[in-house]
Amino acid sequence: MARIDQWFISSKTCHACGYKAESMPLRVRLWQCADCGIYHDRDVNAALNIKRQGILKLKSEGLSVSAHQGLRKFGVSRQPEKKWEASPYRARSSHKG
Repeated sequence: MARIDQWFISSKTCHACGYKAESMPLRVRLWQCADCGIYHDRDVNAALNIKRQGILKLKSEGLSVSAHQGLRKFGVSRQPEKKWEASPYRARSSHKG
């Protein structure tokens, strides 16, 4: 687990380009980056920034994070490579609008 500074500016920083908005009231839930133009859900954007910050912190400590099963390991992989194949099934929404 990586500890992130509680004052890390996660929701006002664009996860795509790194632009930092100077001010943004908490009531603003959706916003557009003034630099790259991407639209953000404030909470999803914050989660992506926190994830990236945690990964950077782990890497600075000499650790790496596996995208598969959330495994942490030192240096290179000690597990054999798995081959991932695309599923022939597509996710379908049961919602009918």
